Amino acid sequence: MTSVATDAGDEGATASSGTEFSGAVDITPSGDGGVLKIVTKHAKHGDSGEGETATALVQKGEMVYLHYVGILDRNGEEFDQSRQVGSAYSTPFSFIAGNGQVVKGFDLAVLSMEVGERAKFVMKAAYAYGESGCKGSGMAPDILPGDDLIFDIEIVSSGAPDESKADQKARLDRLRLDEIKAERERKKVLGEELREKREADKRAAAEAQKKRKEKKGGKGKAAAGSAALDSKAVKKMKPSDLKKHLKAAGLSIQGNKKVLIARLLETL
Repeated sequence: MTSVATDAGDEGATASSGTEFSGAVDITPSGDGGVLKIVTKHAKHGDSGEGETATALVQKGEMVYLHYVGILDRNGEEFDQSRQVGSAYSTPFSFIAGNGQVVKGFDLAVLSMEVGERAKFVMKAAYAYGESGCKGSGMAPDILPGDDLIFDIEIVSSGAPDESKADQKARLDRLRLDEIKAERERKKVLGEELREKREADKRAAAEAQKKRKEKKGGKGKAAAGSAALDSKAVKKMKPSDLKKHLKAAGLSIQGNKKVLIARLLETL
């Protein structure tokens, strides 16, 4: 995940962000608006997803595990993400928070978050890659000099930086299991919604077919009734009877007796 790693100086011109972050909070120490934050999912205090308590911010010096998506503010194009496209599980991106292993704005963003929280950040160039920019990896677009960036970050876990490899593996295994369970639950919900939609579509189709049959049957009865008549009987009918037969045939009942007789005779 080289796109968030520090490979440019902190100096740089602050580009104008065209993105409106309504209600966003400035998390920079100087309050210069260089990193704005909007929380999209709050942490569930008391349960980080691993049975740990999630009541405090990520601390400087902690090993933090997260997933992120990086977007160019100027055109909305994605330049990096931690998840592998098409994979059921992706190992979280990890680094020691606050130690300068990533760009300044990314460090500030993570240190403003709790485990289980998800948030979006818009970062001015001075808090990202400044006037140096960053070459894209593979097919990813380049981050140009002066580019403002948007990051969607979700903290999935944190722990001691000197955690043993065995403990790290256990932590990642728990995260993998949690993510697989969440994905299965999501698919289950989607499956239930799809089944409900299919059942609703079947009911609607059956109802429409029923109405078509009823309509067709009504016309058939009307036609059969008309077929049983002859011109002599029609000419002797009262206006009320004429209208009754015309209405059953789905025809207009407007006009005088002569018009009604002519209209009904046409159905014979």
